[in-house]
Amino acid sequence: MTRVLLWSTAALTLISWFPAVIRIDAEALTREAGNISQSDRVSHFLTKLTPKPVQESGSWSEALPWASDLWSANGSEAITNTIAMATAAIVISAFATWLLLPWASRALASAQPLGIFSGRVSPLINALWKAC
Repeated sequence: MTRVLLWSTAALTLISWFPAVIRIDAEALTREAGNISQSDRVSHFLTKLTPKPVQESGSWSEALPWASDLWSANGSEAITNTIAMATAAIVISAFATWLLLPWASRALASAQPLGIFSGRVSPLINALWKAC
């Protein structure tokens, strides 16, 4: 399965870099966006990246009060929520890993993990472990 994912990722990456290989007309895709040059697109991106007060006044001295207002209004709450969601995701993934690890590891997914148990295992338990 890993090889399939690796090869499909590589193939899709190459297709996205070289669309002409499978006869995709990249010019038609860019024509739909309009006749905009690359420098115009970069300029548009940088204009949108500039804070709104700076766009209106043209002075970067307006950016600091604007950023301060954003931070006091929503910034600390947003960072707290982000950290809480990241922590919850880590805890959930750790719990899922703890639950699923025995089935993912060949050394642990057996009736006698790592050969630790030296007692007798019933044939039914051996069959169930092999079926899973």
